[in-house]
Amino acid sequence: MVRIPDEVLDLIGDPDTQIVLATADDDSVPNAVPMRNVWIVDDDKMALGDVFFDKTRENIEANGRISLSLWKGTEGYQVKGSCEAIKSSGPLFEEKKEMLAEKMDLDLKALCMIDVEEVYSTTPGPEAGSKIV
Repeated sequence: MVRIPDEVLDLIGDPDTQIVLATADDDSVPNAVPMRNVWIVDDDKMALGDVFFDKTRENIEANGRISLSLWKGTEGYQVKGSCEAIKSSGPLFEEKKEMLAEKMDLDLKALCMIDVEEVYSTTPGPEAGSKIV
């Protein structure tokens, strides 16, 4: 696991940031969905909120691998990691479930706890595609 860089933390905390979650099934068939419910849990861990996951949940359960692409304007990053647990109970789950119900009238089904393994720059320029951590 690697420490999530400050610039990625800033984007995840910004409501104007666009986020796409990509997964693949065991036959390498890709699936990409827009994401809004991404939370930082620790320096090297984040939680993804399963509200509308279908194929995404199946893929995560099958192999655990995820990739997040996030950007605002031209600044962007790709975060790769693995789901180390799927939680549908506990203090963090209950906190996020209540928050989504109150703010967005959404029902949180589970949290996918992601260990961050690599971060790349997707910002246009000479460093695009380079590994940050």
